[in-house]
Amino acid sequence: MDVCYSDYRTWSQAVGGVQHGRVYGLGSQAYTYEWQTSAGSSSFSPSTQEALYTQQIAALTAELEQVRKSQADWQMQMQQQQAEIQRQQAEMLEEMRKMREHISSGRSTTADEETDSE
Repeated sequence: MDVCYSDYRTWSQAVGGVQHGRVYGLGSQAYTYEWQTSAGSSSFSPSTQEALYTQQIAALTAELEQVRKSQADWQMQMQQQQAEIQRQQAEMLEEMRKMREHISSGRSTTADEETDSE
């Protein structure tokens, strides 16, 4: 029984594709199907296949460039957030220093008042 590649593709799609490395119902013919798909056997001419590969490469290159741009954007945002966190941390430390000075000056004023009242 000679079954063409498109019949295998149709069957594979009908049964839900490759699952656990197998296509349900193909039996010993699965190897033939796998060979045809891995060998790139199709009805396209070599020049058409080359054009398709070129389009795929261009699309993947564009997608990769977009991923790189997104990564650079995220990295820049992270750096900005890190700088903002450092600024806020320095601001909080300065505020805490001022509060300590205020508290310690209040204690010394209270101690002076107690000494004066005695």
